[in-house]
Amino acid sequence: MRPLGVVLLMAVAANAAPAALVERVEVDAARPVVRLRLSQPVAPGETQSIPAREGRPPRIFVDLPGAKVGTVRRTTKGSGPVRRVRLGQYDRRTARVVIELEASGASEAPAATVSAKGRTVTIELAAPPPPSPAAAESAPPPMEPVSPSSTTVTPGERPHAEPAPPVTVPPMGRRPHGPASLASITAR
Repeated sequence: MRPLGVVLLMAVAANAAPAALVERVEVDAARPVVRLRLSQPVAPGETQSIPAREGRPPRIFVDLPGAKVGTVRRTTKGSGPVRRVRLGQYDRRTARVVIELEASGASEAPAATVSAKGRTVTIELAAPPPPSPAAAESAPPPMEPVSPSSTTVTPGERPHAEPAPPVTVPPMGRRPHGPASLASITAR
């Protein structure tokens, strides 16, 4: 067999290997931890934190090369600082896990530690960072209590209000795109 044929045969065999399937997603209610159970061991790939922006909460994603999303639910409800966990197929051989965090006033996502042991991938979130000064400044001020009004209105009665000042409307001149005025149009 030629060397090129051997290389091609090895490449086809490598692609024919069955991918690990994501079988279950668990969110630990006691700690900010997400556990993924797979059909076979995988080594986690790229992990990235994405800050909050444009009304979207901070997120963390983890790629799982050599894995596919199985028949597991694609969205899992979270608890604590984890709003929800979403699964998707990034490419043919890479599953992606996205952890959406609750909006805590912090724009940055907390750090995450990703580890794999056997068929379980664990994503542990650090304590969330404190709110940014900009987020604290943009919070609306607390509402002031409303004092009762001295005016009493009985059902069916209209409340007394000050008359509105008169409004002056300037007369219309000639229309910019023709000689007809509003009066000549309405007189027809």
